Amino acid sequence: MKLPIAIEELILYLLPIFLLWGLGKLIHKGLLVLKWNLKAPDLLVPFLFVGIHILSRLSFSQSWLPYFTIFILAIGIVILMMLAVKKGEILYSQFFKLFWRFTFISSFILYYVLVVINLVKTFI
Repeated sequence: MKLPIAIEELILYLLPIFLLWGLGKLIHKGLLVLKWNLKAPDLLVPFLFVGIHILSRLSFSQSWLPYFTIFILAIGIVILMMLAVKKGEILYSQFFKLFWRFTFISSFILYYVLVVINLVKTFI
């Protein structure tokens, strides 16, 4: 019996959730939280970028990564200007934390939008 989804694709679809959970456990065991104030989403962003590239190539035969990078950088400029207007100064530690967390959220959402698109293309 042939499955409509390959095992490799299923692993690609579920890996960010398992990495999020596993990296969270690893960070707390390694006490990286106390030393560098790292969280699991901070380490997951590079994987999500690679996953966005792979999934967009599978679904559309074109990578969405350059467009997503331009979107993220444009949002970074908007965040920077909003912080400068609101606070009257630019606090880089606050900006980078806010920017990196926004990058995680938007890349996680885009990753799973691409997963849904790829599943729809597989079954239709």
